[in-house]
Amino acid sequence: MRSLISKKVLQPIIPSYDFIILDCPPALGLITVNAFACAHYVLIPVEAQLFAMEGLDSIRETIQKIREFINPHLDLLGVFLVRHNKRTILNKEVAQLMEKEYAGQLLKTTIRENIALKESPHEGKDIFAYAPKSNGAKDYELLTHEIINRLWGKK
Repeated sequence: MRSLISKKVLQPIIPSYDFIILDCPPALGLITVNAFACAHYVLIPVEAQLFAMEGLDSIRETIQKIREFINPHLDLLGVFLVRHNKRTILNKEVAQLMEKEYAGQLLKTTIRENIALKESPHEGKDIFAYAPKSNGAKDYELLTHEIINRLWGKK
């Protein structure tokens, strides 16, 4: 079955790591389904825009189907806002709507709009190597701590 390729490939290395993070494209294609088939948890980055929220509903439905047919251990760990600018009315309104719609699933940490986050891939570096004191690096460090705390709460 094509949707189980990642699971087969990752199986031998799983015991060697505490965490394995699979960064998938924002489309629900074969790569994402493969990742869901072998994952325990899903984290979903979402831009604070209404169309992104519609996509989030689609991802949640897919997670439910994968849980039902392929991977009963799959769980949504959380949703977090990216490219967020809390000063814009649209971002504020969407963030408030998400707090209501996804209570308990929306992480507190947001990733602010940040030029260093846009520049770092062009330099072939992660944000911590490219601009370790930037807001982007600070936000991702906070997000990492929040995710780890959430994971420990699930064990």
